[in-house]
Amino acid sequence: MKQINFLVLFIFTMALVLFALENTATATIQIIPGTAFDAPLCIELIVAIGIGAAIAWLFSIWTGVQVAIAGVGKNKQIQNLKRQVNELSIQVDERNKILTSSPSTASVIDVESEEKTK
Repeated sequence: MKQINFLVLFIFTMALVLFALENTATATIQIIPGTAFDAPLCIELIVAIGIGAAIAWLFSIWTGVQVAIAGVGKNKQIQNLKRQVNELSIQVDERNKILTSSPSTASVIDVESEEKTK
């Protein structure tokens, strides 16, 4: 996957360099009314790409924070389920001890379960 990412980045960078070599004409930039300056078109593109990359990076950080927060909730749910499994396994062990300690009780339970299945 790293090779694919490198290849995409390399192709994109080469396209940007070729664009910069072909577009050296100046263009006027006006961000705030009354304030304008001239810069080569390729520099404007590089700055715009940088701002877009920074916004994408901030978005990926935000997404990572959301995933981490969701993971905390899942970890709590997993811990609760593990606790329930332990409690139920203790109950099963206790019931197995009761069944093995008195054989007459086991036969009564078998008869009751056979009646429920009919």
